[in-house]
Amino acid sequence: MPTPGRTADPHPLRSSASPPLTVVTALLDLGRGSEHNSLAPDQRRTFSEYRAHFARLLAVNLPMVIYTSSDLEPFIWRHRRPFNTRIRRLTLASLEQDFTGFEAVARIRGNSAWRNQAPWLPGSPQAALAHYNPLVMSKPALLAATAADDPFQSKHWVWLDAGIARTCASMLANDTWPAQLSMLLQSLQNRLLTLAYPYLQGTEIHGFARSAMAHWANTNHVRWVTRGGLFGGSRSAIDAAGERYQQTLDATLAAGYMGTEESVLTIVAHRHPALFHREMLAEDGLVAPFLQQLVDTAAQAPASFQSSTRTAPRPPAPLPTAIPQALSVYILTFNAPRQLAVVLQSWHGELHALPALQLHIVDNSTDPVCVAENLRLGQRYGALHLTHGNLGICGGRQFVADHFDESGAAYMLFLEDDMLCSTAQGTCRSGMPRKTERLLPRALAILLAARLDFLKLSFTEFFGSNDQQWAWHNVSDERRAALWPTHPRRSSGLALEDIPPTRFTRIGHLDGLAYAVGEVFYSNWPQLLTRAGNRRMFLETRWRQPYEQTWMAHLYERSLRGELAGGVLLASPIEHRRVQHYASQERIES
Repeated sequence: MPTPGRTADPHPLRSSASPPLTVVTALLDLGRGSEHNSLAPDQRRTFSEYRAHFARLLAVNLPMVIYTSSDLEPFIWRHRRPFNTRIRRLTLASLEQDFTGFEAVARIRGNSAWRNQAPWLPGSPQAALAHYNPLVMSKPALLAATAADDPFQSKHWVWLDAGIARTCASMLANDTWPAQLSMLLQSLQNRLLTLAYPYLQGTEIHGFARSAMAHWANTNHVRWVTRGGLFGGSRSAIDAAGERYQQTLDATLAAGYMGTEESVLTIVAHRHPALFHREMLAEDGLVAPFLQQLVDTAAQAPASFQSSTRTAPRPPAPLPTAIPQALSVYILTFNAPRQLAVVLQSWHGELHALPALQLHIVDNSTDPVCVAENLRLGQRYGALHLTHGNLGICGGRQFVADHFDESGAAYMLFLEDDMLCSTAQGTCRSGMPRKTERLLPRALAILLAARLDFLKLSFTEFFGSNDQQWAWHNVSDERRAALWPTHPRRSSGLALEDIPPTRFTRIGHLDGLAYAVGEVFYSNWPQLLTRAGNRRMFLETRWRQPYEQTWMAHLYERSLRGELAGGVLLASPIEHRRVQHYASQERIES
């Protein structure tokens, strides 16, 4: 899309330092408040509503480039000053002329097969308003044009929807989030910041057929959607992502597929993940929690050097990134709602210590009554309820690995429903501390700081502990003799004195929590994983029927070759406890 025409701007008042961040936005009256269109009543917005929300965005103390029509200029100048504001002319007529996909959008809007994909679609803005998609689909091009023009000599540019204050007014009014957003964008270098939210249901996404979208996205199933209301980065990040976006937009429209700009951004983010940095939102897709997270991060910083040097209790250590990445938590359960209730209550406090989190219940239950009760429990705790029949324990673990890989989340925690967060004082049988305050934030910080693929959360487990190398039990006899010449054979039982010790290469600590790194064996006990670690452990090699013992032996070999970095906490905060049992013959592994 060519750069739209521009008005003659007053010469800016230059400051001694260039602003690091410029906001880009656009507002046109598309007729969304008119009663003479086919919009559903709940989709109508009067333009006076838009102006009220827009005024709150205009109050943000950042340089701003605004694409709009001339009739809005007096309104803008009542809220802005020329030294940090540029108005670029944009009209409905220029959209029709400059947006290269305008005719394709009109053709798809008129296609009854497209409109009838879902009951809500005919009354949606993308179907009812001729200029809605041409405008929202132009966002990446407008952002790129502004970055190229660079009127304020900025380092980063961010798109904010003109109506974003509709759900984020109080957050926008806080003057601390812009600096935190600048820090985050600086840390991303040449990746584009995007927000995404889970989107698991339906046969279409914003009008784009889900099966076709999965094909274009080069994935089996689209599980998350990129938000279009806030995204940005450096000029190189904007240009690289924008080029792929435009190519994908042109190709999908030509092929007869259309959703909104979010559909296209989602496809590009799936196909070119190295170009993007994703922050996961909740299922409702609201942006306000992300801005709240920025505000909260700013609140944790010392107000001045003087206050930061006063003697006081040391605050909790932040994660070693500007913004904590999204964590997906998966709880595997089977025909035991009371057990699920116990584990959810046990982890409730820890899960709420992390704002960017999505909870999943993987329900293997075969009893419909249990499935219904588990669904109710999941809704109570804000969890996504996933049910695909009885996959088994390890089959469910493999499902979780696949689901996490497609989710867009950065880290993952896997729990079986009898793995509780311990509240017991004292030490375990290995002499390690039991109760661990702020377990997940501190463990995540260790995972990142130590550059691990996975971090086990309990030194002592049910059958044994991590000071002994339990992979010794599960490798072949030949490998056992080669790897442990002094322990070449094993008995039929579990003779603990025969198991060789685990080789650790490093002991460390962070925020008062100690950990060990080395040839840590895999087990199904709770652990944190990165996306890369998940792929190395479960996706690069697959088994038709996976078992815990198979994974343990295979991943031990990978760690020996330096292909996998594992660690374990020098603490035992996991309590293995069942309150509801099922018949042993119902248990399957995979």
